[in-house]
Amino acid sequence: MRALLALALAGCATVAAPVDPDVERAFYLQTVDGLQGHGQPVDPAHLDYQRFRQAAQLTRADGQPADFADAGGHLERARALHFDDGRAATFHETVALGLLQSILDSGDGGERPWRVFDVREEEAVAAFLDLKVEGRSSSTRAGHTIDVVECRDPRGSPRRIVFDVSPPRVKKP
Repeated sequence: MRALLALALAGCATVAAPVDPDVERAFYLQTVDGLQGHGQPVDPAHLDYQRFRQAAQLTRADGQPADFADAGGHLERARALHFDDGRAATFHETVALGLLQSILDSGDGGERPWRVFDVREEEAVAAFLDLKVEGRSSSTRAGHTIDVVECRDPRGSPRRIVFDVSPPRVKKP
């Protein structure tokens, strides 16, 4: 009970259940295949992006490339395709926005940190919010790795955003 109270006070009250890394890696690979038009089709408008991001992180941690969950990469691809292939641009924009929305839905970026899996996701959120990152610090709260990112908005006003960058919890074999 004390641990739950500490998590709630730290803004980390939503503790994810442990996951099976093999199941999540398979989910990631099947989802990428489906998004790319191979295997079972996947509709990017109805994807569980939180799980997809977590599965990508587990795949990257296993030494396999997992770039399809890179929101910033999808936004860049959408921009590059905007005038040449509107359908492909829309696809990449939909995936990027789904990835970013899953982060924004995970907290408030303050008392309830946004849940991310790496610095790359922090950078994508800052760029999406039109913030320039100026510095970051890390600490541990109730067993969670917390990054505090100092930013400036387009008018030069300071803004602090908070992320929970703890690795996914995996089931013990």
